[in-house]
Parts: sequence; structure tokens; C-alpha cells
Amino acid sequence: MPPVRNPRSPVQVLHESVTTRVFRRWDDGVGIIYKQPVGADATRRLNHETNMLSRLAGIRGVPQIASGMHPEGVLAMHDCGGMALSRLLRAGALEHDTLFDIAVRLVETLAALHRAGVIHCDINPGNIIVSSSAQPMLIDFDLARIVDEIPPAADTAAIAGALAYVAPEQTGRTGRTVDRRADLYSVGVTLYEMATGRLPFQAHDTLQVIHDHLVREPVAPAQLDARVPSVLSNIVMKLLAKAPEQRYQSAEGLLHDLRRAQDALRQADLQVFELGERDFPARLCAPQRLIGRDAELAVLHKAFADALHSPVRTVLIEGPAGVGKSALAQALKPTLAAVGGWFVHGKFDQYQRDAATSGAVTQALRALAGLLLAQPKDDIVRWRGNILRALGPNGAALLSSVLPEFAILLGERSQLPEIDPFQAESQLHQVIVDLLVAIVSPRRPLVIVLDDLQWAGPTSLKYFESLMHEARLSGVLLVGTYRRADLSADHALSPMLVQWLDHPLAPTQITLANLGESELAELIGDMLRLDRIRTQDFASAVRALTGGNPFDTVEIVNALREEGVLVLDEHGWQWDESQVRRFVGRSNVMDLLSARIAKLPASARNLLECMSCIGSSVGERLLRIAAGLGEKQLRETLLAPLDDGLLIAEDSEGQRIVRFRHDRVQHVVLATMVAARRDAHQLAMARRLAQEPAFEGVAARHYLECVANLDEPEEQRRAARLFHALAARLAGAARYA
Repeated sequence: MPPVRNPRSPVQVLHESVTTRVFRRWDDGVGIIYKQPVGADATRRLNHETNMLSRLAGIRGVPQIASGMHPEGVLAMHDCGGMALSRLLRAGALEHDTLFDIAVRLVETLAALHRAGVIHCDINPGNIIVSSSAQPMLIDFDLARIVDEIPPAADTAAIAGALAYVAPEQTGRTGRTVDRRADLYSVGVTLYEMATGRLPFQAHDTLQVIHDHLVREPVAPAQLDARVPSVLSNIVMKLLAKAPEQRYQSAEGLLHDLRRAQDALRQADLQVFELGERDFPARLCAPQRLIGRDAELAVLHKAFADALHSPVRTVLIEGPAGVGKSALAQALKPTLAAVGGWFVHGKFDQYQRDAATSGAVTQALRALAGLLLAQPKDDIVRWRGNILRALGPNGAALLSSVLPEFAILLGERSQLPEIDPFQAESQLHQVIVDLLVAIVSPRRPLVIVLDDLQWAGPTSLKYFESLMHEARLSGVLLVGTYRRADLSADHALSPMLVQWLDHPLAPTQITLANLGESELAELIGDMLRLDRIRTQDFASAVRALTGGNPFDTVEIVNALREEGVLVLDEHGWQWDESQVRRFVGRSNVMDLLSARIAKLPASARNLLECMSCIGSSVGERLLRIAAGLGEKQLRETLLAPLDDGLLIAEDSEGQRIVRFRHDRVQHVVLATMVAARRDAHQLAMARRLAQEPAFEGVAARHYLECVANLDEPEEQRRAARLFHALAARLAGAARYA
């Protein structure tokens, strides 16, 4: 309803609480809304909301700051008139025509908000003012934040926002990033109330409401009220999914479905349609299926089948960075799972070659131990017996000393006797082979994938070779990936490749090239859900830069979207081919990655620098101690790079692992650091890690990288003691190299 001037009340108080006072004043017959924060942080909140509204100036459905002279300490906004949606809902559910009118316009505003890089974080009927023409105004940006900002840690005792409407991740109980999809969940709760006249969760107890948001599935609106159209009910339930990835991924995708449902209702078309046709995440990803690799997949699957019944058990996949070598190897997982087999993976690190605690062979064997420990109790007992019989007491002790996970599986072993250094390496080779013979068979096959052989040292390559040619092994497929372009003539792998290919049990070779033009169009078409004909010219322009490299292509498409060259509107994806070609002509993938990293908060960039000095993947506890962060600080600092897709966090081997999404990200981070900065990181991390007995070996390696910078005699002695202890431990575990 329009504001009505009351000449006897020049100031009309609209809302008053311990933190905020909102009132209306009249200026020449025009209403101005004043918002006055009060309390200890009033100035900060005032500046914050003023900055947010300034950023959103001109967006329909957002309060506009009033110009002119106004009292100090207040935020002055033009009065749009109207009534809070919460007051309208006191009378119960809305008529469907009114509901759709409000919902469509609200989500139009939210889509513009998100495009401007702002998350509201407190959408609820009390913060939606509805005019007489059903135009909603989204107010109260106290809690709003910029998408790339690190939010304050959630406090379950005082959750920011109206508790009945907050997303599960806003409760602080899920460890998930609060992003645009949290706003969409809040819209879902609001639409639920608009459609049914009640909230999805009715509890009054704070902890019960939190519990409901986290685990309880609400009753679908159409089940509560048969008059609610099924398609509207389905839209609401999709918005209320617990996991963010199961909700709508964008306000644009939601808006498309709401408009389509509104049109269907007007035409009395009650047919349900598939949701999410125009819904795309903030960052586009490559499709799950492999494109243009049918021939290579056939070769890989044949090699797996042959490995079950023949001594030829090795596949080498060669290709440039980003071409999809790891993705091809991962494609074996469904086949392996179907026959009850196991899949383990390790990755060599360019900057940690042959590291005893983090080499690819070690990673794969630790992952195998984790799979064994995850078996039912009776199976663990059986596996333990098989392994102990195969290895004997000395072999079991040696394996447990190298891989702590096997110490858990096999139990405490006697002290390992002193080993002749000349026999130690071959003995450890034998123990690993004996282990695999004891647990792997054609009925329980194993695929071992070792990525980036070009970064492997001589010792690791000998392990790889011993597994290739071991006659007693059966049911094992060994997959190694490498980049020929990174091999020099004197690299240990170069002569070994020649020997392997001349061997009677020569490995199967697969060479991956970049995608052709039609295949690239198919990849982009899958990403954007477009037919190949429409995608062809776009793909041709992108291929001019990427050469058909899948990783580079995904990066470029996302950059085009971020720069506004590729735009999603109500008619689908739109672009101007000349703009695409101009953008591609002045860009390269490494620069795009650098730009993404540069946009991160300083704390996140610093963490990436620390992590890049440690390795391509790092345990969360090790990373926390190395970076000098508390557990909560680490989680908060990781939010931005995880949200951007630069890092991936996953559970592996019983711990939380953080890894770079691709080698190129680590490479770019390292390339941006001058030598002095990297040395400073190495020294600071060595000092922190040296305080933790479990990480003294890692501390020694970091001290070794910056030993020339150790000036204090006491620290030099401390580093020397760590070097000696590490050398003794590696010698005791037969890691003389």
C-alpha cells in the first residue's frame, strides 16, 4: 500500500529493537525510510549496509539510497511503500496467481543480486516488502556479503539470520561453504510458507529447528494441500534439498522454471516438466562422461580384462597436461566396482620427488590399507591372517614400519632387525609383491594408478618395474601416466621406457591427444546443454586458444562467462562470436588461473603458497600446523579456494585431504613466488612442524630446502638433529635412497 502522510506525526517509527531503529520521515510530501543501527558496532553495520546498497544501485527490488542531506548515523532510503510479506501471510497461503507474481519478481531481484556478487544471507518474509502491485522489495542487507569474502564462523548459539529460514550450511554444523545456494534454500522456505500458509518445520526449540534443517525431510506442499500445483511443489522441494549440490545451482535456473510454471498455470496446463533445464552452477564443469575417448577406453578395458588372466598387466598413458590422462584411468572405477575389485591411486609430485612419506607408490599402498581396514570385521581377520602368512614376522614388521596403516591392520610387530643396506631395497620390493599376492586375485582384482611418472625418482621407477614383471602376480592392472614433453634425455624414465617397450611383457601404450573440433563442440555442448550445430562456431573460436585441450577449454568457457561474453538469459546461452574471438585472442590459461588466485583473500593466497611448497595434496592436520592456523581458521581460509574450484577437499585414508584441482594451479602459485618468499615459507613451516613429533620428518625436509638461511647456531643444531633422525628412520625402513 502507498505511504500515507500523517501531518501530526512527522516521524513514524516502523521498527525498533536493541540493534536497529527504522522510521519514516517526510520531505516535501515524499517518504524517506531511515535505518539507524544502534549498539557497540553500529558504525560498522551502517557502513557495511551502505556499501552493499551502493554496490546494488539501480537493481529493481533493492532499496535505493536517497540523495540529499540526512541526519548522521542513519541510512536514508527511498520509501517504496507496501507491507511486509510476513504480515500478508498471517491470513494464510496466497492465491497462486499472487504467489507466482511475487516469486518471479523476487527471484529476478535475487538473480541480479547474485550477478553483482552479493549474497543476502537473510531472506525471509519479514525482509520482503510487497507493494500493492505485487512488486517485492528485498530489504535488510545487514548480513549480506560479497561472494568471495570469507564469512565469519557460524555460531550455533547465535546464528545470523531468521533461524526458520536459514540453510543447513548456515547453522555451522555441516562444514560447507555458505554461497549463493544458501539464499536459494531460504527462498524455498519462503515459497513453502506462501504456498501452504505454514513453515516446513514447526519446532519452537532452537536445537530442534537446526536438527530439522540438517536431517529432516519436509512434507511436500502438494501433500499438505492438494490445491498446490505439483510443479510448484517440486520446485520448492528442490530448493529445500539438504545438500547444496542437489538444489538449484543458480537463481537464473530457478527463475526459468518459475516462469514456465506460471505460464503453465495460466494456460491450465498441469503437466509436470523436468526441472533445472536452464540451471547451471556458478562454475561450469566438464561433463562426467569422457568425450572423444571411445577408442582409448576400449583399449583400457581390454587391458584390464587381459590382466585378469595373463602376465601382461601394465598400461602407460601419455599426453600433455590437462588432456585427461587421469580421467581416462578413473573411468575404470565402475567396471572394477561391478566385479568387487579395488582401485587405488598415487601421484608423484614435481617438487617432492621420491619423498619417502608422500611418493605415489606409498600413497597407493596406504590407500590399499585403508580399503582393507574398511572391510567387515570378519574379513579384516581373514585378510590379516593371509598377509601375516605371506610376509612372515620380519616382512610384516618391515611393512608396518614403512606404512603405519598396515601397523594398525596387522597389529604391533616385533622390532625390525637390522637389514643389510645392499639387501634392504630388494627385500622391501619382495614384501610389497608378497602383500599383493596375498590379497589380490582375478576374483578380487586391483587397479593401481600412478600419475605423473615424469616426476618419479629412480627408486620409485624400480618399484613400478618390479610390479610390471613379477610372475606371481595375478589380477593386478598397473596404470602409469606421464608427459613426454617433460622428459629430458637424462631423465631416469627415458631409458626405462625403451627397456619396458622391448620387454616380452611390454606395456600397452595409449597416447592421448587434444580433442578435435567436433569433439570439442560436443564437450562444450554438454557443458552448456546446447546442440552441436549451435556450439560449432563457439567451439571453433575457443579451440583457437586451447587447441582442444579439455582442461584449458573448461577454464576459458568459465572466463568468458565471468567476463560477460557468455551470458545466460531466459532464451538460453547467448554470445557474440566476434567478442569471443577478441577475448580468446588476448588470453591464456595460466594468466586466467593467476587472475583467479589474485582475487582470493590475502589469507587464502598465503595458504595456497604454503601448500604449494608441501605438495600437490596435503593432509588437513599437516596443512593446519604448517600454516600456523587453528582448525576453525583453516576451514574458514579454505572456503574461498574450495568455492572457486582451485582446491578439492576429500576424505582419504581416514583423514581429510586437501589437493590442488590440477598441477597447473600449484605451478601458477609457485611461479608467483620469488625465491626469498618461498624460502621464508619453508623456514616458517619447518619451525612450526618441528614442534610436532609426528611431523619432524616433514620439518627436516623443509629445513633442507632453506638450510642456507639458518643463522642461529641453536637452530642449526636443531635442524641437524632432525636430519639425523630422518636419515636413521628412513634407513630403518629400508629407504636408503
